Amino acid sequence: MSARGGRIGHGERLLALRRVPLVSGFSPADLALLVERLAERELEPGEPLLAAGEPVGGLHFLVEGRVRVERRGGALAEALPGAVVGGLAFLARCPEGFAAWALEPSLCLSLDADDAAELFEDRFPMLRDLLRATCGRLIDVQRHLQQCGPPGRAAALPAVRGELDLVERILILRHSPAFSRASLNALAELSRSLHELRLPAGAELWAEGAPSGPLLMVVDGQVRCASADGYCFDAGPGAPLGALESVAERPRWFGARALTPLVALQGHAEALIDVLEDNHEMARDYLAFVAGWLLRAIEVVGPAAWPADLLLAPPTGSAPAAVGANLEGRTTRE
Repeated sequence: MSARGGRIGHGERLLALRRVPLVSGFSPADLALLVERLAERELEPGEPLLAAGEPVGGLHFLVEGRVRVERRGGALAEALPGAVVGGLAFLARCPEGFAAWALEPSLCLSLDADDAAELFEDRFPMLRDLLRATCGRLIDVQRHLQQCGPPGRAAALPAVRGELDLVERILILRHSPAFSRASLNALAELSRSLHELRLPAGAELWAEGAPSGPLLMVVDGQVRCASADGYCFDAGPGAPLGALESVAERPRWFGARALTPLVALQGHAEALIDVLEDNHEMARDYLAFVAGWLLRAIEVVGPAAWPADLLLAPPTGSAPAAVGANLEGRTTRE
């Protein structure tokens, strides 16, 4: 598809996107491919960008102007240039979406859902970079909130009776919200990369600040996760641990210790990424799971903490941001 024309050229678009944390990690080649798919959208004051109650239909990179954003009838933020309006809701496949309209003459560079799907399927590194950024931002938000441990579905997991075979591992993965729609072939591929871990009560899984490495899913037992800055939660069956920092390529941000005898499935981020690359729909579902987890984590603090969308840390060199500001570009709260 050829580049879509407008009043800002290819080079200006590249510069504008380089300032957007969501895509700043893209390679120059991937960023150029993204620019070719973008369509300019000029908004007059009062003109809607997103409609309340409808899924967000793409990514909208705000280049000029200001856009007011609401969710569930409440004011969230004014998005400023650098924000990706609706970006997190789009990645999370959130059915409710946002309402957004221009407060002054504004300009967006928009990527519609069909073009996004085609790009992500053709260029897995784009999807991988989005996943890395989303995992990193989820870590930042959870550390700020000091709550919202990983989601799990303890009641749904099969009972553990002896060593887990391949079929049992597939069933356990299937009960995870991250993999509930994955194909059996994809789950089998992932299961083969995992090994069973059994530890006694009191065993340390890792220390805070250690390099990230293995990731695991709790099958039976409880794990106490705590950090020096007050973050603490107990993870039970179905909870994924260690994946966020491993995928985000960050150090361990909390220590983990078995509270009870523990059974878990353990693997490595590299193997997970390889499986996601081989199974596009599974990769999109996994990204939606992490983005949805981030949406829920932020929502617990109420509308006052929401900007246009929360996803990424501010660009390097900017001032530290509170939750609700500068997370997916620049925003100001009401």
